[in-house]
Amino acid sequence: MVDRVLFDSGQAQVKPAGVLVLKQVADVLNKITDKQIRIEGHTDNVPISSKLQDRFKTNWELSTARATTVVRYLIDHGGVDRQYLSAVGYADTHPIASNDTEEGRSSNRRIEIVLVPQGPQRNCRRSRDQYGCIEVTAQTKRRRVPTDRASSPATSRRTPARNQRLHPRYS
Repeated sequence: MVDRVLFDSGQAQVKPAGVLVLKQVADVLNKITDKQIRIEGHTDNVPISSKLQDRFKTNWELSTARATTVVRYLIDHGGVDRQYLSAVGYADTHPIASNDTEEGRSSNRRIEIVLVPQGPQRNCRRSRDQYGCIEVTAQTKRRRVPTDRASSPATSRRTPARNQRLHPRYS
């Protein structure tokens, strides 16, 4: 299991043996330029111990930290172009085995490298706010959606009429 080679239990720092594995992976990933490379971190369902909660409050933080550690290694030491990489943490939400046994939990503590085909470029507009943050807004046609006028006056939020199609693609 790659996870046992890369990380100690409850840790996000790559072990020395894991560095050798990541170097080989980086050599392969350097040749890929037509796909996005998504590094996915996963954990078992065992809660983070109290002594580690100052670093990782939950398995969400641990899985994301592991994925981010691998991404940083691939960029800094593996030479993989950062424009192709992303990191995602799934915590214990995508198990591949039962968490009822130690073997199953061990299988669920993993990193997955997923190659995602690059789709057509979206028509997006980028702008920076006063703090330098980038906001990406998809430029789509806005459609006026009929609202249910019988909604409660206690809520200021208007809701779409029942059975009204919001957008043909999402129905």
